[in-house]
Amino acid sequence: MFKHNSAGIDPEAKKFPVYPKGEYAASITATEEQESSKGHDMVMCELTIIEHETLHGKTLSHWVVFIPAGEPGDGMSVHFRKCIGMPYGGDDDVDCTRWIGKKLRFVLDVDDKPYTNKKTGKTYTDPRNKITEIKPYGSDFPPVEKEEDAPF
Repeated sequence: MFKHNSAGIDPEAKKFPVYPKGEYAASITATEEQESSKGHDMVMCELTIIEHETLHGKTLSHWVVFIPAGEPGDGMSVHFRKCIGMPYGGDDDVDCTRWIGKKLRFVLDVDDKPYTNKKTGKTYTDPRNKITEIKPYGSDFPPVEKEEDAPF
């Protein structure tokens, strides 16, 4: 058991840091398999900013949704995996634990439009970051990691 002084903390406030617009390099430091609101497979990635003078070590989350072929947005998860050198474009086994340590670049924007959470119906008005583009870490796409390259 421990004590925690919660005086003055608004339990409804969800203030997250808002980082400046720009292009950043990051390393994937954690992943978790989840399900999207539409029932699709999804991976939450914790991205840790690297090689930045003031934001090195800061984190943000990015969700990769695996949308079925033929539906709008179906190529986004394929592009993401291509950018980090993971198998893509076929009947692939997706093991997001193998994504940890992979590097990428991303373009970050600031969205200040009100947002309504689909599950709770609550509307938020605070500005928030939005990743608008994923790029390979280097000047070209990395080689695709083969199944036999897996560490275990």
